[in-house]
Amino acid sequence: MMILALDTPHYSQQNLTYGSILSAISLVRGYSVQNFESLFYHVSHRYPADLFTRAKIEAILDWHHSNLRRGAATFVLNTVLAPYLGLPSSHEAAKQAEKLLLKSLTRIESIWLKGDAKFLMGNPQPSIADLSLVCEIMQLEILGDSARDRILGPYEKISSWIQNVKKATSPHFEEVHELLFKVKAHNSAVAAAKLGSELSKDLKTASKL
Repeated sequence: MMILALDTPHYSQQNLTYGSILSAISLVRGYSVQNFESLFYHVSHRYPADLFTRAKIEAILDWHHSNLRRGAATFVLNTVLAPYLGLPSSHEAAKQAEKLLLKSLTRIESIWLKGDAKFLMGNPQPSIADLSLVCEIMQLEILGDSARDRILGPYEKISSWIQNVKKATSPHFEEVHELLFKVKAHNSAVAAAKLGSELSKDLKTASKL
């Protein structure tokens, strides 16, 4: 949502009014807020006025809930977040979620990123559908480079698309995902420390033989 608001020339002048309106109408769901921001700040390429284009964007967002989001979030929860937070996790749930995630990535690449499309549906600039789906995929970063690359590696168009969205929304893309990258760095440091400790124990054991 920050990406939508901060990259417009209207932001600084209208932010106070916007905040008052948003509080008054009590919008809480992400897509509702994104749609409102696009119209309020006149960011037409995020949520185009053309009804046919809007319908396609809405269709992607509706699909997103029970497919890409379900697959990505469930996989990350059961492989990284649950163990980290001391919560129960399910290997079977992670396995099924990965299947849905891969199926979702295949659909994005084969249907909405056909040919040399830079953004979904061949649009010249990213819409709220691009922002929502890319942000969902970005959570795979906390899996670590190896696991992330294993999943995204076969999808070259997906990787290029993510970079296109990042470039189109920079520097706000980095700001929005700052916490995510901090978590990734923390997890990498913990994993490295654990590996170092295990190697040290192995060396001590070997030296006694």
